[in-house]
Amino acid sequence: MSHPYFFISRQIAEQNVGQTAENTLNTADKEGPEEIELSGKDFHHLVRVLRAVRGDIVELSDNHSSRFITEIAQLEKDRTILTVKEIKKISKKIPEVFLFQSILKKEAMELAIQKTAEIGIDAIVPVISSRIVAKIDKNGAGVKVKRWQQIAAEASKQCKRDFECRVLDPVPVKDIDAGSYDLFFAPVETTPLLQAADAGGNKNISSGIIKIENIDRVFNSASILRIKKMAYIIGPEGGFEQNEVDMLNSKGVVLINFGSNILRAETAAVYFLSVLDYLIKKAAGS
Repeated sequence: MSHPYFFISRQIAEQNVGQTAENTLNTADKEGPEEIELSGKDFHHLVRVLRAVRGDIVELSDNHSSRFITEIAQLEKDRTILTVKEIKKISKKIPEVFLFQSILKKEAMELAIQKTAEIGIDAIVPVISSRIVAKIDKNGAGVKVKRWQQIAAEASKQCKRDFECRVLDPVPVKDIDAGSYDLFFAPVETTPLLQAADAGGNKNISSGIIKIENIDRVFNSASILRIKKMAYIIGPEGGFEQNEVDMLNSKGVVLINFGSNILRAETAAVYFLSVLDYLIKKAAGS
């Protein structure tokens, strides 16, 4: 049976209702709160939407180190008191995977965020690149990021992830610090522009593009487990400018080609994460 699931702040999780944070569970060997209070939007969703009643089981994550199995002990007008029955330790999966997603039109961007959050992306960084159709300014960025974070949070809850997917502030493509990641990928199309040096003298980078079926050239089951943080970047609806591809390549970004089919940006984001997720899980089980 699937139980309601919510993320709570670490501060809330550390405090008992009406008691000090130093108090521990009565259950042997399990330190933590005896009770947790749930209020606000989560309370409304639990009681008004899910119609939860006293005695129902509710699962919580503090998004840090613990997952709580609780039971509704009290239902009040604007809050519920949950009795902690069990605490499970959680830890971040390694490697962490970041998606640098060029900002797409509203529906496409939201779909990319929702589906990658469901699969398990750790964080999403909106990217401002040359060909983005959906323009964003400083005044509107905060509103959009808040909306995107809400979508990521809902997807994380729906899948009962141990940790909530984060949506970070937008960055220009030129400011991406690829060197701070152990491995960074950029899916690109193989076009005539990439197959030969242009009149401006740009280097021929087509020989450095790896086909998706040969991704094991980059890492194998042994090496992937030594990687702590990896990332990939997906372009906008119109793709990247050649100078952007050159710039990413010069920063050590590994160029990947998906083959003859041209995928939508949101599809590419989900597809490549699925490939990485498979390789990571295969390595962990080997």
